[in-house]
Parts: sequence; structure tokens; C-alpha cells
Amino acid sequence: MEKDIKSYESKLKELRRLEKRYSCLMKQAFEAGVNDRAYSDKLNQIALKIKQQIMLLRSNLQTH
Repeated sequence: MEKDIKSYESKLKELRRLEKRYSCLMKQAFEAGVNDRAYSDKLNQIALKIKQQIMLLRSNLQTH
């Protein structure tokens, strides 16, 4: 049981880290979009991959 709690806490910590990273990337992409659309698109692509990881992790946390 304690192992399950630690695993859950670890996943939750990872989720929070990914959410912060996603938020920062989206902010950077928005700011970069004014001057460099190509760079903004690259940041958006990275953010999209992180968003997919967030959704998967949220799904796993909800099922356990």
C-alpha cells in the first residue's frame, strides 16, 4: 500500500512538472510568434507532445 502511495505521489509530481513546462512553452511560443513564426511553431510542437504526455498521465492517475 505504501508503495502505491509513493508511486501515485511520484506520478503526481511528474504531472505538475509537465504542466509547468507546458505552460512555459506556450507562453514562449506566444511571445515568439510576434517576431519569429517558425520558432513559435517549433515551440508549439514541443508543447503539443508534452500536452499528450500530460493527458496520458492524468488518465493513468484517474484509473488508479
